[in-house]
Amino acid sequence: MARQNNVWGRVEELERLESLNIDISSSSALEELFRADELAGCIKELCIRDVKEEAYKTLVLPTMERLSKLIIRSCDISEIEIGRTPWDIFLTRTRLRNLTSVIVTGCNGLKDLTWLLLVPNLTHLELQCLEKVEEIISEERVASSVTDEPKARGMNTPFQKLERLELINLPRLKRIYWSPLLFPCLKKIVVEKCPKLRKLPLSIKSCVGGGEELVINYRDDQWFKRVRWEDSH
Repeated sequence: MARQNNVWGRVEELERLESLNIDISSSSALEELFRADELAGCIKELCIRDVKEEAYKTLVLPTMERLSKLIIRSCDISEIEIGRTPWDIFLTRTRLRNLTSVIVTGCNGLKDLTWLLLVPNLTHLELQCLEKVEEIISEERVASSVTDEPKARGMNTPFQKLERLELINLPRLKRIYWSPLLFPCLKKIVVEKCPKLRKLPLSIKSCVGGGEELVINYRDDQWFKRVRWEDSH
């Protein structure tokens, strides 16, 4: 650990450091990195992989102003949080304004990705091989945090900038969101091995104004026959 501290310290001394791409697979090294506020603020691309420690079940991401791409792969985590601010406060704030691409694969303890409400400029979301995920944005988590109408009005609407959504091998996924959403920029949805996803948060008005037709790629013809749109009966 002392050696890692020395490495981080030397990196922090690089006065002209403008951006940092990093791949990390140790929870102890990850914690050291996140404690180095100035260094975390320089990260542009971050890959967290193979973090298996039993005690590290909640991944707490600091506010990383320059982060544009985040990959989380094969980690034994059950929850992802942005900082330690209570949900009812930070639902009305945006924390990761430059984050545009999120890829989460092989994290079988996760049940939802409600933290994506704090990623207002997300353009690409890829979720693969998440055994327990039932909702991407959890209605229950949001409802338990937003307890009055003004907070509800100020809550971030997800996926306003989303262009590409990939959902692959999510055996328990039932829904993306609980009501129709506007997807003014959405160009492509990829769905594969999501047998319980029977309803998409799309209505006839969802993609109006995008300038391009929405393409839905799927391999299971039976799934497409079963799926319902929000304004279908």
